[in-house]
Amino acid sequence: MDGAEGCPIVRIAPNEYSIDDPDAAKILYRTGRQLEKSPRYLAWGVPTNEQNLFSATNITRHAERRRQTATLYQWSTLTAFEPQLDALTQELLGRMTKLADSRRETQLNHWFHYYALDAIGTIALGRPFGLLQAASDVAGLMESVQRYSRYGAIVGVFPELHPTIFRLVSLLTPTGAYGLGYLVQVMNQAIADETVSPGPQEKDVESSGKVNNSGSHFVSMLHSMHAANPADFTHDDIRYHVVPAIGGGSDTTAITLSAAMYYLIKTPSAMYRLREELEQKEREGSLSHPVTLRQSTECNYLQAVIKETMRMYPGNGLPMPRVIPEGGLELAGRFFPAGTLVGINAWVANFNPTVFGPDADTFRPERWLDTTAEQITTMDNYFMTFGKGPRTCLGKSIPFLEIGKLLPELLLNFEFDLARGPSQQWRLLDDWFVRQEGFDVRVRRREGRRIMEGAGIKPLPDGGNE
Repeated sequence: MDGAEGCPIVRIAPNEYSIDDPDAAKILYRTGRQLEKSPRYLAWGVPTNEQNLFSATNITRHAERRRQTATLYQWSTLTAFEPQLDALTQELLGRMTKLADSRRETQLNHWFHYYALDAIGTIALGRPFGLLQAASDVAGLMESVQRYSRYGAIVGVFPELHPTIFRLVSLLTPTGAYGLGYLVQVMNQAIADETVSPGPQEKDVESSGKVNNSGSHFVSMLHSMHAANPADFTHDDIRYHVVPAIGGGSDTTAITLSAAMYYLIKTPSAMYRLREELEQKEREGSLSHPVTLRQSTECNYLQAVIKETMRMYPGNGLPMPRVIPEGGLELAGRFFPAGTLVGINAWVANFNPTVFGPDADTFRPERWLDTTAEQITTMDNYFMTFGKGPRTCLGKSIPFLEIGKLLPELLLNFEFDLARGPSQQWRLLDDWFVRQEGFDVRVRRREGRRIMEGAGIKPLPDGGNE
């Protein structure tokens, strides 16, 4: 039971188990009579303050928080950012053009992290951080976000030590326990800017206390909630919502972009079919440049590639544990007493051959197209990349938006070759997010393409080279 080959239950700690069972997932992540998150999530929050959406374990408070900000992530809100994202796409295409002309190899995953952080900076704070423009990790922001993830993953194993460790690390490191000093600085400036010169949405603040999504970025929208009820929704509350959005939103997009490109390079038939679809859409006049979100959603094979990438390479590499409630529960044929921690790891669930087929370990976007509606429902029900139930990742629309717009532009304009040949492998680092290293490529222009380039948009203040 504790790890025998083929067994769906593996003990990973004295009181914690990882399970691979679709029926167990329906119980662990159910909507009614929810199971509480494991205390390990507390390490992703500040111990002296109220928890953020990700770290909160209190079911009632989490539900209230989620209702307050759900409109931030609606498609009607996110599509308003398309012009700013298009400018970042132009910036990245310009960088790829220079790399192609220089014939130098580059770590493609780093460029995707630069893009993703600039994109989430635009969405959350109103301007990019300037990583693409600087072609470097501005102020160590990329590393800081990774430290945030790493700290939570490690210290979360012993959550009772989190308050002490947090205070010690805050004293000993100049950027604080999370390494997010620069991020907090620019976020505080964004809040201050809204206080001095509020956005247009505050002229019509909603009395319900919910987000008015007519603002220009997340901080602006959240500030409208603060203006409506400053005692109950403080500036700290704005920070609690924005910090996880920047950390989770940037990593998920960058990791998925890297994985999509890697799998496409490694699977020439999929690369060929995707380019054929995109070029056919161009010939029909139904794919413009820049690509719009609506156009990308109408490219069926593109959407299948994105979905298959997210199945094969979920961003989170650890189980999502829940606390077994009073009275215990039976899961996967085994009784678990109250207080036991049980979770499902997307890196296990998403490769379940009973659900995804005997070739579940193969990158095959067609599995989402050449099958029945019933089978797609079965796969969707155990697609654990963004979690399940009431704790499903609220920002999962962001990577679909950004990747759906950017990936076609990259594939139509450039060829990407692994720097050390087709057999080259990358390295994976799992500290909650499973990051890639060693994704070295050479970029080539595709013949007959006129690349969409532009000057980009102004980065956040103090966003120069390190």
